[in-house]
Amino acid sequence: MAATPTTDAAASETVEAARPRANRRRPGEQGEHQRSGRGSGPPRPRALPQVERPAAVPAPEHHHLPGWVRREYARVRPPLGDLLVLLEPPARDELRSRLDELTAGISSGRFSLAWQYPALVAFGRNEYDKQRRAQEAAASARRGLDAARRRLSASIRDAGVAAEAAARLQRALRAAESEDAVAAVESELSQLTVASRSAHDRRREREIERARSRIRRAAPHTVAEEQSESWQDVLRRFAEQQGGAGL
Repeated sequence: MAATPTTDAAASETVEAARPRANRRRPGEQGEHQRSGRGSGPPRPRALPQVERPAAVPAPEHHHLPGWVRREYARVRPPLGDLLVLLEPPARDELRSRLDELTAGISSGRFSLAWQYPALVAFGRNEYDKQRRAQEAAASARRGLDAARRRLSASIRDAGVAAEAAARLQRALRAAESEDAVAAVESELSQLTVASRSAHDRRREREIERARSRIRRAAPHTVAEEQSESWQDVLRRFAEQQGGAGL
């Protein structure tokens, strides 16, 4: 006899109720859980740059050296060999000293010291990260200094100062190794530029005065007219007289 739909639905509800609560999952929940678990562990440390010739890492020596100590050493030997090449003094010397001390302790029978190998690698990586950041900061400072030198060198060429002074400033700029030294050259250039402009203005005033004197000699007039005329009027009248003389 075929079961009625009502009977089948009731049986299904009974089976679902009897199923343990921990096994009940919504559709697709298991797949989502598996996907979320991928890569959920701690982030892996950044890979070290490849080293063509890693440094030699001393291995612990003991006639009863456990296998797990050998495996631990084999696991940390590649990064330690790279770090001993990548690091610069004094960080390299510190890492080498700690490694030698750890190796000597394990070789003397204190096998539990092998658990400190990962901490030694972490120390080396931390020192390398600090070294890399310092190198990047120094490179950025050098690029900024080079840009300031190029900009100031162009300003020296366009300033119109005397050739000897410009050559001296260019030499001082090439020897500048800091922003303060570049700023000192720039300050000296500003002073020379102001002095050069003042000298140019004085020469211009002298030329105007000589033009006035020539006009007075060429076309005498009353003192009141001289005092009422500006230097622009004097130059204009002098140009008109020169033009009339040319005709």
